[in-house]
Amino acid sequence: EKSLGLEDGPEVKFLTGILMSTSTSKTVAPFLEDVIQADAAHMSFGKYTLFSAYAGSANGKMVGLGFGILFGNETYENWKTFWSFLVKTHPIVNLPSKNIITDQDKGSLASIRQIILDAGLFHCAFHRRQNIKKKFGGGEGNMPLTCLWMYNLLVKCSSVAAIRFVIQKYFDKMKPAHVAYLSA
Repeated sequence: EKSLGLEDGPEVKFLTGILMSTSTSKTVAPFLEDVIQADAAHMSFGKYTLFSAYAGSANGKMVGLGFGILFGNETYENWKTFWSFLVKTHPIVNLPSKNIITDQDKGSLASIRQIILDAGLFHCAFHRRQNIKKKFGGGEGNMPLTCLWMYNLLVKCSSVAAIRFVIQKYFDKMKPAHVAYLSA
């Protein structure tokens, strides 16, 4: 009532957002897998964005750790608000054993680097591939020594040793801008 007003009365205050986490997520969070997936999506009403973070359970089901509906876009400030809420609600998110997978949204990355200091950070393979196509082109990645071709090789590697081998074999033959993007 303090934010939205009484049902039969005038609106009291503009609602900038809602952050939520289910009570069951607090119970199961310590037992979830170590990979946390997070993303945001524009909503079809107003200028709000839905933020979400999930982790997998032992039986392969996704469990929502937290959600936020915040006014505005995927900005640094909105991501900072969401990640601060998530860490406060689920401190296990900020452990060295945890890995967070996101797209390459600049606001998300900057806020994670400021708030979640101990967990690892990875980019979603689908979004990474889309960003390579947008930045460098490359069709399906069949042209040797291009960024997308190398990315496709690296994704197929099944061990750290295989990744190192491919990098040593090809990086020095590629354009510096491609190598820099793949190395970031």
